Amino acid sequence: KEFPKVPMQIDVKPGTSQLIEKVSSLTTQYNREHITAWGAFSHTTTVQCRRHNPNMLTFCSMVECAMYPLLMIVGLLPFIPIRAEFYMVPIPNISNKSGFLSTYPKWFCQLITPLMCNPVLLWHLQRRGVRTGAWVLNHPSEFRTADRWGFDGII
Repeated sequence: KEFPKVPMQIDVKPGTSQLIEKVSSLTTQYNREHITAWGAFSHTTTVQCRRHNPNMLTFCSMVECAMYPLLMIVGLLPFIPIRAEFYMVPIPNISNKSGFLSTYPKWFCQLITPLMCNPVLLWHLQRRGVRTGAWVLNHPSEFRTADRWGFDGII
């Protein structure tokens, strides 16, 4: 109620359809479907969100975030439908330092960063109407890195 025009992103945790129903109901009740993006790390949960309320904006699941760079490499991405309005990803090199991806070896994060944050990928997604964002960034140098890659925004 306090901030009716402020966009938001809701990361729905897997496990219950009641949560999906409640988030959808509140978003519709407060007329926020056009400025609220929802989804989940879990592909199954993201698909459930899309099915439950196709009028709401969604962000890519981690499966989709991993799939799109691979499809770009093999040249198939232009031919694949993209169902999400947002491609929101961690920058693996940065997230590995901050703890989010600390369970993965540093070499793995260095390997996937140029794939997930590829400027050509971001450009392609943006041209198809998908807004791109990097998360969770906390320092000005990290903001500059995201800007250099070509992301639309940061979290």
